Amino acid sequence: MLFQLFPTLDKHFCEPVTDLLKQWSVEFFSHLPQSTHEQMSRRLLDGLPPSAILSASPVLSKLSQVLARDRRLSPEIRQELQKLETSEPRGHYPELRKQVGRLCSGRCRLGPALAEGSLAVVFPVTRDGRDGVAKVLKEGIAEQLHQELVALEKSVRFFYLEVHKAGLPAFDYTSVIQRVRHYLLAELDLSQERRNMLSARVHCNPDRLAIPRPWDISNERVLVMERLFGAPLHESSARRALIELLIKPIFNSEELSVLHGDLHGGNLLSCEDGRIGVVDWGLCLHLTRGQRSQISRLTTALMFGRASLAAQVLSELELECSAFSLSGSLSEKLDSMLNACSGELPEWMIILRKTFHQLEGLLESMESKISLEKVVLSEGIQQLALEMPFRWMVSPVTRNVFASNLSTADLWSLALPLL
Repeated sequence: MLFQLFPTLDKHFCEPVTDLLKQWSVEFFSHLPQSTHEQMSRRLLDGLPPSAILSASPVLSKLSQVLARDRRLSPEIRQELQKLETSEPRGHYPELRKQVGRLCSGRCRLGPALAEGSLAVVFPVTRDGRDGVAKVLKEGIAEQLHQELVALEKSVRFFYLEVHKAGLPAFDYTSVIQRVRHYLLAELDLSQERRNMLSARVHCNPDRLAIPRPWDISNERVLVMERLFGAPLHESSARRALIELLIKPIFNSEELSVLHGDLHGGNLLSCEDGRIGVVDWGLCLHLTRGQRSQISRLTTALMFGRASLAAQVLSELELECSAFSLSGSLSEKLDSMLNACSGELPEWMIILRKTFHQLEGLLESMESKISLEKVVLSEGIQQLALEMPFRWMVSPVTRNVFASNLSTADLWSLALPLL
């Protein structure tokens, strides 16, 4: 069905890869639950656009959102997939409205649905003069998601037999699918999203970022929070967004930092008060100092073309890596490196890859004059300049006292690649 929805999709891959994707598509759709089949078929017969058809499947909807900012696809396909980032509501949802009413004990006034995502529906609420929104999981979504994830796991098994023929990377696809399963199932627990929001509010600068404050009437299926008012992120705020949402969570010396794991355009706002609004905190990384050091060194290695520094980090992660290209954008360099790796990729590396693609795609869709790599490089150099007077006080191999998470020896390796 994917190639039926997007007839030009096969032009983006070589013939062996196209054949493999078509096999996977047939295999995956054959294992989908009957309810998903019926919804997608009904929407197809009704002549709805591809994005509306894909939204009937939570797994396909989530995967499509990842691909929506992948610049290897044509602009036409990406623009259609980007519609899944901000889907319009498709009904009145009386049962979901009753759930919110019971939770609020009649103290909330509920408006018509604002948006419908792959897993939940969002309603505006008013309580005691405060404006908020209620995010409510769809009826039966847990069972549907579980069945679709089983279909996804079954559909990749034949990869082990065909992957080498198609020239695809040899990493553990089953492990990656298990991680995807973990991420998606975690989004079914809205109490975890509430905790993520509270943690992010502690770590962020409230004068620059607006993160909704959760109300005290939420549970696992309903998350009620303050409402942010604004418009889609404006190009003039793009650099600030990169600094606050990517640079600062990575370049800091705190014990833990919070990195939003789904930075697509539908989750970012230019708020009316001038701040950058960030919603949908279901997928987050809580990064340790060690993980931030590995991210910082890898990113530095990719930007400066130092394969030896990248190899150092990959060795720590017990990943084997063949030769890879260090040309192109930051996401393309990371893709090239990970495609050359064998072994189990850590969680943060999968999310970082997705984040780079999403942010670069977002900048491109804005026709922004800035680039992700230039912002990372500029902010990194400023941070190193602040640290330079203090480096003589500590061992050359010390990293954890610096917000850059780079040791003096790491910096030497940029000038002296043989070290």
